[in-house]
Amino acid sequence: MRREFLKTAVAAGAGMASLNAFAQTASAVGLRGNPNDTYVMNVMVSGVEYWFPVYEMFKQLGKSLGVKTRYTGTPEYDVNKQLATFEQQLARKPAGIFLHPMNPDPFIEPIARAASMGIPVVTFAADSPNSKRVSFVTSDNHREGVAAADAIAAAMGGKGEYGVLENPGQDNHERRITAFIDRMKSNHPNMKLVGRAASNTDANKAYQAVLSMLQANPNLGALFMPEATTALGAAYLAGLAVGFWKDIEEISMQWKEDKKFIEETILQAVQEAALKSKEKNDAEMQKISSGFQMPGVF
Repeated sequence: MRREFLKTAVAAGAGMASLNAFAQTASAVGLRGNPNDTYVMNVMVSGVEYWFPVYEMFKQLGKSLGVKTRYTGTPEYDVNKQLATFEQQLARKPAGIFLHPMNPDPFIEPIARAASMGIPVVTFAADSPNSKRVSFVTSDNHREGVAAADAIAAAMGGKGEYGVLENPGQDNHERRITAFIDRMKSNHPNMKLVGRAASNTDANKAYQAVLSMLQANPNLGALFMPEATTALGAAYLAGLAVGFWKDIEEISMQWKEDKKFIEETILQAVQEAALKSKEKNDAEMQKISSGFQMPGVF
């Protein structure tokens, strides 16, 4: 029953134009959960602003359906640390887990263990296709890559050089990158790929990668990346091409100041919040898991 509830809730929530419309529909068909049940969202780079409205909708849907929700994950781009948070949530025996897996294969065994415990797992945006997840909710990553390729080619008059920033191993991002490059090759033959670099959802890595691309390819006309965090670093260098910055030296000075602010203010706040969350989770786990030994992280 929990499996069907989670699948129905996610599918219905994704398809509704508004929360109110969904709440009315849920009420009309008698879709309600157990008020003692908690459904967990688990993600990586949990401090990134992208997730905040995503979880807010998840939380509001939980209220409409009469269940509790919890936001979890790791603030870092580290699959082992995300796995550890997943294991922590399994120990608390939630009613279901809504998972954005950083990489597909490392989650196969933990998801199988969740299934054996009667805890359904639904993946969203990124997938673990060979796992025992009960459902996968996503946008059309292939179509997104194709649309981006067509838009960039049109903006450049069908001819020019472009680069790609990517996050190897992340299922949904790889789908977008592959679709983007394939579309360029098949429909825009005069568009030339001159550089690829792994940025791993890190604005500083993106900045350094684009700087290297620009130095090696002064005619670089466009960049494509599958997510927003990387764009922060890439946008600095893009500003040079449109005359926003006078030269690379000016960019470098400004980037150092902004990077310092990001590291000292934003990241510090994220880390402090993550530490408080960990301490709270550890305290709660100590109460509920007497004699429980945490499974290994793979």
